[in-house]
Amino acid sequence: MTDRSVPMGTATCGVGITLTQHVDLAFRNKKGPASLAPYKNLEIEHILLDNPKNDLLGTRKAENPNADYDVYKNRLGNLTLLGEPHNIVASSGFFEKKKALYTVVNRINTKLETFTTWNSANIDKRHALLLALAQDVWKTRSIAA
Repeated sequence: MTDRSVPMGTATCGVGITLTQHVDLAFRNKKGPASLAPYKNLEIEHILLDNPKNDLLGTRKAENPNADYDVYKNRLGNLTLLGEPHNIVASSGFFEKKKALYTVVNRINTKLETFTTWNSANIDKRHALLLALAQDVWKTRSIAA
């Protein structure tokens, strides 16, 4: 795994679902394979808005001058999983208004409660946490360049 933006698509959703299942099973102190059925209706949610209005984009750029919005909106740290009804509600909201929805849906999102703002630094922190979790789940190691 690299520290680059993760492209959107089936693979991204599959990674998120597998990590979510791992965290849920660990919380319930269960090990071994389990059905992915409870997770099949989850959708990818962009915590930063996927299609922000120009005024929000301007504010974001002013607050995060060295961060490319399009890169950060697609980073693993900015993505989460929500069921369709929650995703529809959250899709147009700002982080502060929609973060309560995140913890209702699954345990992998509980760390989102600790963030009071959603900026590039916090996306990077969450990105690193999710990469570390993925490396632990799949027992991967870095490959020297």
